[in-house]
Amino acid sequence: MPTTIYLKLRNEGTDAWRPVVAEPVAANLYRVLDFPLEGEEWPVAQKEIVECATISA
Repeated sequence: MPTTIYLKLRNEGTDAWRPVVAEPVAANLYRVLDFPLEGEEWPVAQKEIVECATISA
C-alpha cells in the first residue's frame, strides 16, 4: 500500500522537503514511486529504495 515519505531537496538554498509517494519494502525501507518535478534535484532516483526514520513533532 503506497504511503507518503519526505525527501530533502538538493540545491535549494534552504532546507526544503518534498512529500513523495513510496511503497513499503521492509521495516523502515521504502521504494520511491514518484519522480522529481522539473528543476528539482532529489538525493535518490525513482524506484530506488531508501531508509526512513519516523520523526514525531
